[in-house]
Amino acid sequence: MSEMKTTMGMGRTDRIDDLFRPMLDHLLTELGLVDVYSDPLAHQGSRPFAEQVAQRMGVSPTDDRAVRQVFESRCMAYLDRNAIELTQEQRSQIFERLRSEMFGFGPLDALLNDAEVTEIMINAPRQIFVVCKGRLVKSEVVFDDIDHLMRVIQRILLPLGRRVDRRSPAADARLPDGSLVTVVVPPLAINGPTITIRKFHRMGLTMEDMIRFGTLTREMAEFLSACVRGRFNILVAGGINSGKTTLQNTLTRFIPDGERIITVEEVAQLQVHKEHLISLESQPPNSEGTGATTMRDLLHTAVRMQPDRLVLGEFKGPEVLDALQIIDQGHDGMMMMMVADSPENALERLEMLIKMNHPDLPVTYLRAFIGATINLIVQQNRLPDGSRRLVAITEVLPVRGGDYKLQTLFSFLQTGLDERGKIVGQMRSHSISPSFARRLAQASIYLPPNIIKVADAEPVSRPSTNDLNPVEPSHATGTTAVPLFDRLMRSIGLRR
Repeated sequence: MSEMKTTMGMGRTDRIDDLFRPMLDHLLTELGLVDVYSDPLAHQGSRPFAEQVAQRMGVSPTDDRAVRQVFESRCMAYLDRNAIELTQEQRSQIFERLRSEMFGFGPLDALLNDAEVTEIMINAPRQIFVVCKGRLVKSEVVFDDIDHLMRVIQRILLPLGRRVDRRSPAADARLPDGSLVTVVVPPLAINGPTITIRKFHRMGLTMEDMIRFGTLTREMAEFLSACVRGRFNILVAGGINSGKTTLQNTLTRFIPDGERIITVEEVAQLQVHKEHLISLESQPPNSEGTGATTMRDLLHTAVRMQPDRLVLGEFKGPEVLDALQIIDQGHDGMMMMMVADSPENALERLEMLIKMNHPDLPVTYLRAFIGATINLIVQQNRLPDGSRRLVAITEVLPVRGGDYKLQTLFSFLQTGLDERGKIVGQMRSHSISPSFARRLAQASIYLPPNIIKVADAEPVSRPSTNDLNPVEPSHATGTTAVPLFDRLMRSIGLRR
């Protein structure tokens, strides 16, 4: 669809507008669905509205062709009975609009079906903005009124077992195509109901696409591929809307095909194109305030499902410590994601999220734990010109003296602006630590010098048991290894 058509919506004419409401009222009355359409909350235990329409028409909801034929024949019967003459184009417009209202999400369908629209922001029934080709524009697609908008909101939420009202005025959901929806209604939304939709693109970007766009270089891609195959624990960091999820999606393509992968997310966004995949998504409380499943619950469930690889969504709360403990117990190769504007900020935010729920943990021990579990931070930022660049790949070395030790492996250096005002620069390769290279070699992965070199000086070795646990004697040879976090907790008297 062209940009003009996106901005102008469905190109409604006055005649189509005049016909729409009488035809809709007739169809709803004929099918006996006036009450269900007008007040979906009162019938929230019923099947989805589109299924009820199909059933009342006497066809299977799964037979799209039959549903379309019977629905259009009913519409044609109304036009013939009332001697209404329309052109073929006008009939197509009115039928499409009625079909969206009865089987889809009303006016939203036109924008959801537009491949050039990536985000939809509904501020009010007659104020809708979209992101089209990277630019924010106002659309002429509108809802009739607040009641019309609320009906579509409930149609999105109710099949998922969710609802919004004054007691629960905000909700996140996912459309059947995977698009993410955030709904906020009064009293939180002062000016009325709002919807924000981030559309799902099923194909997703590949690493080749990202190289072509200039997000990273081929050498960086080969290095990241080696780290994924070598089962390094990778934290993807970046600001909001910087492309973190897209980057993590592309990294999962490097996971060997034979591995069993489990994704754990608050709201499912990851697109992992692997056969042996299980996707888990947290659930909020129901209308009675029970039945919630948190990220922490899902993490513990996922570990019991025998994963070869855990891929986690964005860190936002107490699940951080659980994830790091899982790594400490031997589940290497984990991929994680969080909001941060630099590798240093990412480590600070990890500390903050853990300390919010475990304030008694000393910072020194906490940093030693984080430094021993996170191997690599991949930083992606959205630059002032709107471009998304992988600006740093950083190795996290073992902590000594209470401070993190980071080694930059790749970095982006801005050199200026081009004639279009776009940022130009170059990706610089640095060097990895010998211990990093040895770990790659243990996985039979060897990187040529043109990708990255090995540093000459040996970095400080990993802290020993005594360094991390000065009050507990060393364990006798042959005893079961105690995870690092357990040793830390024992050393400060929080665990026996």
